[in-house]
Amino acid sequence: MGSLAATLIPARVDSAADPALAVALRIAQAGCGAVAADKVMERGAREIGLANHAESGRLIVIVLGKAARGALSGLQRALKGKIHSSFAVGGTGYPVPGQANAYALGDHPLPAENSTRAARSLREFVSAQALTSRDVVAVAVTGGATAMLSETIAPLWPGDLAAVSRLLLRSGLDVTIVNAVRRTCAPLLAGGLLDLLAPAQCVGLVLTDNVQVGLTGVGSGPTFATELDLPFVRYVVANEVRDDGVRARVLAAVDRVSSRRGFGVKHSNHEVGGPGLALSAMIGEGRAHGLAVESLGAAVQGDVELVARTFADRLLTSGTNPGRPVAVLGCGEVTVTVRGSGRGGRCQELALRLAQAYSGGNAFTFVAAATDGADYLPGVSGAWVSHETSSKAASRCLDIPALLRANDSYRAHDALGQVLTGPSGASNTCDVYVGISGLP
Repeated sequence: MGSLAATLIPARVDSAADPALAVALRIAQAGCGAVAADKVMERGAREIGLANHAESGRLIVIVLGKAARGALSGLQRALKGKIHSSFAVGGTGYPVPGQANAYALGDHPLPAENSTRAARSLREFVSAQALTSRDVVAVAVTGGATAMLSETIAPLWPGDLAAVSRLLLRSGLDVTIVNAVRRTCAPLLAGGLLDLLAPAQCVGLVLTDNVQVGLTGVGSGPTFATELDLPFVRYVVANEVRDDGVRARVLAAVDRVSSRRGFGVKHSNHEVGGPGLALSAMIGEGRAHGLAVESLGAAVQGDVELVARTFADRLLTSGTNPGRPVAVLGCGEVTVTVRGSGRGGRCQELALRLAQAYSGGNAFTFVAAATDGADYLPGVSGAWVSHETSSKAASRCLDIPALLRANDSYRAHDALGQVLTGPSGASNTCDVYVGISGLP
């Protein structure tokens, strides 16, 4: 059975007529395909001998996050009928994991009422299992689980978790700090799921998407025993949340939280894939196409404008050297400070900023795509640009600086036919970046 991953497709451009774009898309797709959730979960389960973990008890499977459907498919193939029961938590806008015995849909990217219902449904499923110390619960964790399992409990009001997320993101803080606040307020996150599963043993299989923290940060670490940094969370909320009511209720919620979750529960965690795996596949694909490869690594992060300038500089420098065409590759997640009311996503904004920053006359193509298939907007996986983007935008009276100030990158890419589409929920690892110069 093949992977659930599918091909990245330019919305209105025939990539076959543009060799550089065609190659860039193949390289990006190699990275996405290497971390397809069904593929890595199946391989990971086999490598750790998961089928033999519960020889004296039951094997129960829980899958969480954007790639829940693929994760469950991979585990079902690896375990071949040994699963006693299964529960999946997916998200709005992602494929429903209907092959589970039971499932729920949480909200994403911001938690709301669906997330509260999903968390309660998971609690009910676990309670119905009447777990014992002989049972093993395999938990597949993929990105997005933080929002999907962030339930609203007193003293929080409905909408408070979404409001605090918006306020913190607009302040320019990266998602890791935002999630530190959310996981503190959500009882099932940061080791809370371990407490729920006791006395059973928990085996976590984690598809890493967090380039800042690593596998412990995926889904805010529901299967990792965690010591919460409550003073830090209080400091962030007190200084960055400007709404007086939301701030007061979140601080009150933090005061009710125990700083230790998941300790004393037998558990282990295993990384089944991550940005490094995606980058390795991209490097191999680039070399297979005869390109010299320059890697910016599997943890590309930082302000979107600075990252765009870095890629632009590397493409400009590599384009002046004679010899083989060059691919400049990287994986990661940039930080976008939202100041406008336009439409776009991290990949779309990075690509457009690179086109603006590139000052050379050499031909280049750049692709930025989200491995989860959703660059914030439904149906949009990312975008591509080239050395012709700025001139084409000018000919259509598109003011790129103004669009970027408004965080309205989608408008430019849509008008220029530079939007990429692809499957949602096949994976969730990072964003992939491919720049090519010197290819005819």
